[in-house]
Amino acid sequence: MIEIEDNEAIELYNKLKQFILNSKEYEYSEQDGNEDGKTTFINKKGDEITIEIYYRKRYGTYGASIKEKYCDPFTNKYDSFYTKWELKRTNRPVLYGWGWDYDDYYVVTSRELPENILKPFIKKKHRPKKPKQKVYIENPIIDNRSIIDELTEAYKRYYSATQKQEEISKEKESKIKEAIKKVTAQYKKEIDNRNLKVKKTKKELEEYDSLITKYSTFDVDLIGKVIARIISSLSDKEFIYEQVIDEYKVNSHDLMGAGFVDKIKDWDVVIIDSSKHQKRYYEDDVSKYSQVVELVKSGDAICLAKSWSTDEPITFLTSNNGVISFNVELDSFSYIKDFIIELVQYRFQRELDKFTEDDMNLCVERFIEKSEKIKIQNRILVLKKELDTLNSKLDS
Repeated sequence: MIEIEDNEAIELYNKLKQFILNSKEYEYSEQDGNEDGKTTFINKKGDEITIEIYYRKRYGTYGASIKEKYCDPFTNKYDSFYTKWELKRTNRPVLYGWGWDYDDYYVVTSRELPENILKPFIKKKHRPKKPKQKVYIENPIIDNRSIIDELTEAYKRYYSATQKQEEISKEKESKIKEAIKKVTAQYKKEIDNRNLKVKKTKKELEEYDSLITKYSTFDVDLIGKVIARIISSLSDKEFIYEQVIDEYKVNSHDLMGAGFVDKIKDWDVVIIDSSKHQKRYYEDDVSKYSQVVELVKSGDAICLAKSWSTDEPITFLTSNNGVISFNVELDSFSYIKDFIIELVQYRFQRELDKFTEDDMNLCVERFIEKSEKIKIQNRILVLKKELDTLNSKLDS
């Protein structure tokens, strides 16, 4: 690339533009200050030559080129061009800065383009003469070692390091195994003793879990009548024990996921306030579920069991790993919970596998007597508190 001045480049551009406009066949357009021009001709060798120019007003950019059509060796068709000469304003540095540059390796002939158009801008390049004999400059030796010997020694050092690493790892694993054996042997006796203790205490715990279940299991008729008696004695209401029919509706789904309303009919064993007692309870509202359930929630009933035969015994308590839970909802009657615990304690202390009606009556009398005393004591405390409050008001 050779750098030329702006005025020279514009002069050359205008000469090429005039050459195009003077040609027999050409293309030229000018719009919004931009212009494009082109002409094509055959040179004396029979080659197809194309001269193109363009100007872009917005960027102040000029360009011109001479291209030759050649045969593509792959397609064997004359459908490709290569640039033989080019003039352009570039944004990259040329010989001495930023500006115009053009290729100077193409010289036109009088048959193609008047030589005087390009001649003033062609500058010869002086190439240095080739020396008759090549002179080689050798860099000085800095390291006298053999690279093969150094590579071999490096490998030996690496191999020795990996071997040492493996030896240390094996030694560590061996010592760990020995330490594990030593610690295992040291604690074996104690661990074995602990395992036996765990098994023994686990068995003992399971036995007591089983005893809780055993001693809290009663004949349903016997316990039902007794609970009704206790509640009636300690409250101002009469409770009765009976088996009732409980009918209600629930939302359900079939195997295909379709919803439907299912009718439920239970034979419930209940202890209930006599004023709320019915032989048959029926609830048509799905959202309210069961009337018996509502009575239990309101504290007007205890449901010992649903769909239960009175011939079957009922178990009140279940213990799992020492955690006791009630199988019957008794939250509204906490003193009945206390009574059940006392029954279990009575049977446990006497190891009673069978619990007779006489045993039950004895426990009931004791519990009612004790509960009445507690009730009287609580009432006395309340009255005393009220009296103290009254006296304090009179004194003030």
